Amino acid sequence: MTSLSFAAASNQFFADKSLPVTNFQCISPSEALDLIGSKGISLGETNFGDAVHAAWVAKKRSLTVPLDVPGIHRIMFPRKVAQMTAIGFAVVFVLMLLFIFSQYRDYFIYKDELADRQHQKELLEQQYKQESKVFDTLPMKPDVLKECWR
Repeated sequence: MTSLSFAAASNQFFADKSLPVTNFQCISPSEALDLIGSKGISLGETNFGDAVHAAWVAKKRSLTVPLDVPGIHRIMFPRKVAQMTAIGFAVVFVLMLLFIFSQYRDYFIYKDELADRQHQKELLEQQYKQESKVFDTLPMKPDVLKECWR
């Protein structure tokens, strides 16, 4: 059967009312491969779609098959639970790392602030000692004068 006879047979098989489409065109596998963007090696006049299916599947990232198999839910439920648990643990781990990083950053900020304030305290104590030396030269101590005025 050549591609032309296949197209004629498929056009007879797919009558106008049997498919809910408005535009239907039968093409050979080599033409289908050209449309997909793949090249077939010496397909000749075969009408087998294996090469077309392989090329189409190779272009897809993932295949979605909407099959509802009752027995598969028994197997898939524990897998889904394990997958969601792993995702949950990963999210908790990332959040914990973010929390630890923020606490570590705050620790260094407070550590630097404490060092700055201790340095300021030392400078103020030195300035106080220098200023208090002025009172040592006075004939009367300021504390005694304070007590007298009360």
